[in-house]
Amino acid sequence: MFSFRSSDYVLPGDVFRLARGDVSDYRLSGHMRFAFISLRPDLLSRHGAQEALQGDCSVWEHRQWFRAPYATRMLIARSVQRIVSQVLHLDWAVTGQALRQLQAELIEPLVWGITSGEARSSERYALSAATIVRKVEDWVDGQPPATIQIGDLCRALHLSRRTLHRAFAETLGMGPARYLTLKRLAAVRTELRKSDPVAIRVTDTATKYGFWELGRFAREYRQMFGEKPSETLCRGTSCSVGPDARAAVPAAM
Repeated sequence: MFSFRSSDYVLPGDVFRLARGDVSDYRLSGHMRFAFISLRPDLLSRHGAQEALQGDCSVWEHRQWFRAPYATRMLIARSVQRIVSQVLHLDWAVTGQALRQLQAELIEPLVWGITSGEARSSERYALSAATIVRKVEDWVDGQPPATIQIGDLCRALHLSRRTLHRAFAETLGMGPARYLTLKRLAAVRTELRKSDPVAIRVTDTATKYGFWELGRFAREYRQMFGEKPSETLCRGTSCSVGPDARAAVPAAM
């Protein structure tokens, strides 16, 4: 796809902001895929976090084409393709916290693509990476794990996405999204271990904590704990096999 407005070719993972009434002229050739994400102001405020609340909102209102670094663009393209593919083949209705998590996972790569495209080499950080991660952990420990999104961390701790991602990459070797996933997996395990297998299903617990891709949830659970979630549930409160749920989540030193 060639953009006449920008006089350049569009690359996989590029993000465009379209406002009502916008007119865009492109030349299309060959095969292409794209996704439209519509954001209400309240969703932009939540998922955009500090970037959405900053005084200068030109990043959202004026600039139309955002090109993040190559690795981020590939992440955006893979994430959106995976989510769309999974949604097309779902055989159950996604509701409740699982739906909110699906929404966040679809929005997050695009918001990260927009904000990382505005990165400045002169950016400075007042706190060390380890200090930031410890502050995140302290805040997360007091919140229901099923409800936390990256935008919540940024807003509560007054951090930009770049600062948050840098801190987690340097300290734990993973992004904040993966960290929150591990927290939710640990919460699922804790609940399964104390639940009555006659009265509860694994699916109900997984969706309660925001896991909408049930196949992926089962794989990640088994990789993390060395057993199927159904095996944890069947053992009930007597289960003593596998790592402790809290110990499974990395902590900053």
